[in-house]
Amino acid sequence: MALRSSHSRWLRHRPPKLYAIGGRVGSCYSGGWSSNVWMNEAYDIATNTWTTRAPMPTARSGTGIAALDGKIYVLGGEGWIDDFGGVFRANEVYDPKSNTWSRAARMITPRHGFAVAQVGNAIYAVSGVNNAGGAGTLSVVPVNEIYEP
Repeated sequence: MALRSSHSRWLRHRPPKLYAIGGRVGSCYSGGWSSNVWMNEAYDIATNTWTTRAPMPTARSGTGIAALDGKIYVLGGEGWIDDFGGVFRANEVYDPKSNTWSRAARMITPRHGFAVAQVGNAIYAVSGVNNAGGAGTLSVVPVNEIYEP
C-alpha cells in the first residue's frame, strides 16, 4: 500500500481483493493537521500485491463503505479545505470491473463516522456525526437512511 492513512475504510470484495479507499494522512486529527486522500488501492490476496486503482473523485475520510451488485459504494465522510471543515452527503460508486467511478443519489443527511451495512438489495447508513472532527463539539445525528439502487 503506497500511503498509510487513518480513517480509511477496508472492504473485502470478490474476486479475493481488499480495497482501501480514501482516508487521511499526516495525523489522526482533521483540521489542518492532516490531509484527506483520493486513494483507491486493491490488495490481491492470491498474489500478495497492491495495485493503485482509479482515484476516488472526492478526497475524504470517515466514510461509510458497502459492496452491492459488484460495485463499491462510498458514502459521506469529512474533509477540510484551508480553515473550512465539513461533512459530505456524497455517494460515489466504484466499479472494479471497469475501474471507473460514478455518482449516485446523495444521502439526505451529511455525516461522517457512521455505520453502514448492505442488507439484501439496500444499503443502510446509521447515525454518525454532522460536523467535521476538530470543528467544535461533535453532534451525533440519530438517523437511519436506506439507499436502494
